[in-house]
Amino acid sequence: MAQQPGQLASTLQGILPPAQPDGAHPSLLVLNKLDLLGGEDRAKLLGACGQLGLPPACLLSCKTGEGLPGFLNTFKEQLSHMCGDPLLGSPSPTQARHRLSLTKCLEALGCFGQHRHLDLALAAEDLRQARRFLGQLTGQVGVEEILTLIFKDFCIGK
Repeated sequence: MAQQPGQLASTLQGILPPAQPDGAHPSLLVLNKLDLLGGEDRAKLLGACGQLGLPPACLLSCKTGEGLPGFLNTFKEQLSHMCGDPLLGSPSPTQARHRLSLTKCLEALGCFGQHRHLDLALAAEDLRQARRFLGQLTGQVGVEEILTLIFKDFCIGK
């Protein structure tokens, strides 16, 4: 197990997008199964990711919830870096639909924080909604959008 964190980091380096010219990363690396790693392996994995210049890495366990607060904080920092802090002034997205999508994404993440200890199904739905709103900005198309396009002119009984 001692060499696996370095091997994983090297593999990820070939998959993830490169850093932008200003050194910022347009992505966040989230690695699950934290509960299966010992403290030394965690440190080695994070160290290897840092040495290779990978995006900010978050270790978490979906099973135990460990690392989730750190992930949410890092995600918030990434969004603030990419979009500005709306509390300090106008956010960078100039189009109203971009601001709306980001706002709805943050609202869904806030709901996730409230539901994650109460109801796993609601928490999962909140994360799906957050991904969907973020996907509207990145160009990802989900099942709902495809079905809407297919059936928008379909009328039963014609």
